[in-house]
Amino acid sequence: MTKVAVISATRVSLAPVEQTAARHYPDVEIIHYLDESMSLMAKESGGRITPSNLCRMAGHIHSANEYGADGILLSCTIFSPFSDMLQSFSQVPLVAADTAAFERVASLYEKSVLW
Repeated sequence: MTKVAVISATRVSLAPVEQTAARHYPDVEIIHYLDESMSLMAKESGGRITPSNLCRMAGHIHSANEYGADGILLSCTIFSPFSDMLQSFSQVPLVAADTAAFERVASLYEKSVLW
């Protein structure tokens, strides 16, 4: 069974991930890493991601790799600008949720499905 680790900084993202996975990927095991302190840390620093916050995220990525995840999804969009850098901490593919959504829209545009 394929294992996907989902790293979230807010609880709100858990249900949509579970529902989408159940609907489209029923054979995928979802492993949640929820750390609301990452969201609080960003809020306290004026909406910025600090080095401490990146270290926490790197720790979750490490844990997901140790568990044997086949891929990692960052559901917290505030980390999206750092996804390329965070990929260097992972042995498996890592993608930010909004990046994947933008890539999907771009591919639909290229195929003229949107117009």
